[in-house]
Amino acid sequence: MEYKCIKEMWLEKYGEECFPTGEYDCVPIGSTWLQDDESNLIGGEVHLDCLKGSDELGWIEITESDLKQYFEPVN
Repeated sequence: MEYKCIKEMWLEKYGEECFPTGEYDCVPIGSTWLQDDESNLIGGEVHLDCLKGSDELGWIEITESDLKQYFEPVN
């Protein structure tokens, strides 16, 4: 399913080996994401791959609660 960010959120960045970098980046309002139920890189409940608008992050993993609070489904 595709989602659009409706509320800015900040998340810790992860490196190529899936370890935290200590740096944070913003998921901008209006960026679009595709839910990938096959991937789980850092133990998040929901894995989203960036489609547009957040090239710095590329992918994120968040909780179901964060998905409902910060994103809406794209029809």
